[in-house]
Amino acid sequence: MNPLSTSTYMNIMRQQAEFNLFYLLFLPTQFNQIENGRVTSSLPIGLILAPMLVAINWITAENANKAFAKELHANSLIGKEVKKGEFIYGLLPVESAHSVTVEIK
Repeated sequence: MNPLSTSTYMNIMRQQAEFNLFYLLFLPTQFNQIENGRVTSSLPIGLILAPMLVAINWITAENANKAFAKELHANSLIGKEVKKGEFIYGLLPVESAHSVTVEIK
């Protein structure tokens, strides 16, 4: 088992805020009011909703990434010295498809 550096792990696990740009596909969305089979009024709700969804989700993802990076760096076990009889806890990022038990002797 080889632990990953915190920066490598962060790049793998971070939320990809760029994917929120797909919400811009909602730009042409319109709310149509129909009476007697004819459109009487049209409201371009996509012009408001799409950029709002992109902005809210982008900001949320970036804030979550910052909080995750801060916690990962603060609790990283990489480079910490464990003295005999000492109990420590933290995060050890590893690249694995299943759970890995870590035992230090």
